Amino acid sequence: QGLQPAQSTSYILFGETTDATVTELFRDASGSRLALTSQTAYFYEAQVIGRGNAPGLAERYAAFTFKGAMDYNQAGNVISLIALEEVFQSGSSDQYTVQLTADNTNKAIAIKVKGDLTQTMRWSALVKVVEATHT
Repeated sequence: QGLQPAQSTSYILFGETTDATVTELFRDASGSRLALTSQTAYFYEAQVIGRGNAPGLAERYAAFTFKGAMDYNQAGNVISLIALEEVFQSGSSDQYTVQLTADNTNKAIAIKVKGDLTQTMRWSALVKVVEATHT
């Protein structure tokens, strides 16, 4: 076996957008992703918040909560097990978006955000993960 068969972990990811370009959030400044372990199933809950602060402009903010499940299967593929469910979304504009995807290229859970057209926004995400490994 060698791997712990079950665990629960929380991660903080962060990033910044300067326009409406989709931008991935990372665990640190060096670009570390929320990496997955082979032959492991994951249930996750993600809370994502963004805030802009441009002097003289109206405050910009967005908040999202998502739940979903992924598997890094024996064939080496990262796949979504259920459709992503957006549980909650609130913000000063509907132009802001958050995407949680099964990143098969990097074998990770990817969180990507789209910010404001006119100002810089800072983003943070808390991702709680429960996993079960069976090799």
